[in-house]
Amino acid sequence: MPGGTALGAVLLLRNNVTAAMMTIVTAKAIEAAANQARRRWRLRRVVLAMLSC
Repeated sequence: MPGGTALGAVLLLRNNVTAAMMTIVTAKAIEAAANQARRRWRLRRVVLAMLSC
């Protein structure tokens, strides 16, 4: 703990919680971006199929 105080323990806990929340938010953003990329890819395939006929 920084300085060996109760405040140091609280700050350390807060940093761990903040890092965990950032990881969760980042994972959700990556998942949303991947889903959007899949939708764009499917749309691109459909449009190319229509144009090639």
